[in-house]
Amino acid sequence: MDEIKSAASDESILIARALKGEASAIESLVRKCQDQVYNLALRFLWHPEDAEDATQEIMIRAITRLSTFRGESAFTTWVYRIAANHLINMKKSRMERREVSFESVGRELASVQPDFTAEFQNAELAGQVKVACTHAMLMCLDRDARIAFTLGVVFETTSEDAATILGITREAYRKRLSRARETMQDFLGQNCGLMNTKAPCQCRFGVKPCMENKSIEPYVNLIASLKLEGQFALRQEQFSEEIADTERLAAIYRDRAEFPAPPAILRRIQSLLISGPVFQN
Repeated sequence: MDEIKSAASDESILIARALKGEASAIESLVRKCQDQVYNLALRFLWHPEDAEDATQEIMIRAITRLSTFRGESAFTTWVYRIAANHLINMKKSRMERREVSFESVGRELASVQPDFTAEFQNAELAGQVKVACTHAMLMCLDRDARIAFTLGVVFETTSEDAATILGITREAYRKRLSRARETMQDFLGQNCGLMNTKAPCQCRFGVKPCMENKSIEPYVNLIASLKLEGQFALRQEQFSEEIADTERLAAIYRDRAEFPAPPAILRRIQSLLISGPVFQN
């Protein structure tokens, strides 16, 4: 409890310094949240470039409106609320413009001809297929369901915090999350080898087809650039046959890559600081 109070006190001091225009304090607040916001945007929008643009807009909005933060929740929760509002209300991303649906993704997965040759049983590339594909499946959910699923399943946000972020009651949030979880569980159970070992689509045999049709190219490029900077790590776990479906679904989406926010986001904030006052009333 003392540690929580100390962290809250340190955060309040940092925010007070930022509101006085101290550039280092503002940058610290950005660094505190930008990775989480980027990962939220990446799962919500699928495409890395769309996620970078959205994260930049969200962080600029959060910093310029910092004077409206009342400390009624944690600072990160407040930023998540700004992020959720922005993502839910922004124009369609390039993936959404493709009108992705469970039906279309199901047909696409069924049409992929697996390649069983040894040279393409590459665990690293299979991991990239998994990340890109499981993110793509989230796009089949409508925006309200997608943000609820991402907060609750992927980021393990408490019902209280998630309801605050979304501006709804805890009961409404739990119902929304339950429906989203059930929908994803049913779809993956029929189509995805991670959920059902007898399902037609298996990551390790989809590497060659995915590389050839360039469906995972944005993630391949993203991961390649992060590797050059030593910033990429993919955590993977093995699932036992006995694990319950609800636990397996959660494990699939928590067994994830962590993507650091692109440096350009902080540089944009720094350029704003140089150009003049940044706070709105």
